[in-house]
Amino acid sequence: MPIDSAIHKGGKIPSGYREMAASACSRCKASFLIIHEYPFADADRAKVQAALLAGILGGEHVDEKFVRHLDLYEDLDSR
Repeated sequence: MPIDSAIHKGGKIPSGYREMAASACSRCKASFLIIHEYPFADADRAKVQAALLAGILGGEHVDEKFVRHLDLYEDLDSR
């Protein structure tokens, strides 16, 4: 089973993965790339994951002590 991930925009995409979609936090505008392993790349799945990630990112701003988002979000299908 492939592990779909998201990395900070501008980060190094691991070998064997390709950029599929972009997502951003609605609160701080931090940008992320949805990446898929080459044999399992799916543009429609990536669009759904980008919307899902945007909600996750916005939800991380639970209080004023929040500093920054993770560098990597993995296994987006299980969230």
